[in-house]
Amino acid sequence: MKKHVSILMITSSLFLGGAAFADDVNCAAGEFTAAERIEAVKAHYAEQGWQIRKAKADHGCVELFAKDANGKRQEAYIDPNTFKIVGHDD
Repeated sequence: MKKHVSILMITSSLFLGGAAFADDVNCAAGEFTAAERIEAVKAHYAEQGWQIRKAKADHGCVELFAKDANGKRQEAYIDPNTFKIVGHDD
């Protein structure tokens, strides 16, 4: 029983650790709507050779689920004002 509880605690801490990361990242929303920020970030990174699977607004940032130009899987938080990566979720 202790083994199962330990595995459950480790697994849940991994999931909660990833979710907590998003709370640490904040971007200034600026004057654009969430949809406009998402489209601008998607267009910018598509021009860089990224293959975007999904994008969503999160704490003023845009969270991209994509493969970069090198084919590496990315889950990145992008500041829509600067187009810089401000964090990753692994």
